[in-house]
Amino acid sequence: PGQTLHDRLAQNALTGDEVVSLIIGLAGAPAVVHHAGIVHRDIKPANVLLRPIRHGVVPFRPALVDFGVAHLLDAARVTSPGS
Repeated sequence: PGQTLHDRLAQNALTGDEVVSLIIGLAGAPAVVHHAGIVHRDIKPANVLLRPIRHGVVPFRPALVDFGVAHLLDAARVTSPGS
């Protein structure tokens, strides 16, 4: 559950605390995914889900989602950039 960062930004701007939470929450995501042998290839606001939380300074926890065009490291690519 939750809305995307894209949808949230279309409604109104993030507060300073929300921006800090977003940066901290997503900063390690590409490294974790890469460590698992995956390249996401499509990080954008529409692929960041703001999962609601009940307690905290901000009402959400960000999560990187939609690995539809991701590829495994050292694997043959089915698509190429721009296609």
